[in-house]
Amino acid sequence: MVLPNFHAADETSLRSAAQLKPGTLGGRDMSRRFQDLGASVYSFDREFLVRCPRCDRRADVRVSEIDARLTCTHCGVSRSRTNRFYSVSVDATDWYFKLPLWLQAPCCGHVLWARNLEHLAFLEEFVEAKLRERPNHAGGYRNKLLVSRLPLWIKSARNRDAVMAALAKLRSLSA
Repeated sequence: MVLPNFHAADETSLRSAAQLKPGTLGGRDMSRRFQDLGASVYSFDREFLVRCPRCDRRADVRVSEIDARLTCTHCGVSRSRTNRFYSVSVDATDWYFKLPLWLQAPCCGHVLWARNLEHLAFLEEFVEAKLRERPNHAGGYRNKLLVSRLPLWIKSARNRDAVMAALAKLRSLSA
């Protein structure tokens, strides 16, 4: 009986074996995959975790069809305003009261922030993924997607570890 010579395996057969291994493609781990389902800037606009203007602790801004309400469970501050007029900010403030977001941390010479826990989970999933897929919208605008609006320093694989560490810090702030 003749046994095959496993030492004679060439690089192409090793690559094809990695492609056949479940959960991999070309040797890349496909379990860390992000599929954008079309989240836009407005997908995370119903709640903002902010810094309370009175006690400087965590407060909530909850948005309904009619108004936006600021409430702090620590000091009892409560404010409301109509949500007919607001401005979408691209900085670390809420859209209605212009208060600083609770979930923010320095990262790579910038400020990394999340509006709420759902937004934080979206960022964690996106940054952690080695493979990021975006949907093809027939006739739609891909530039409306949140992923297209993220800064390049967050998207960069070079900054992945630093951004993930900052996201972990934000996760600890949310507890």
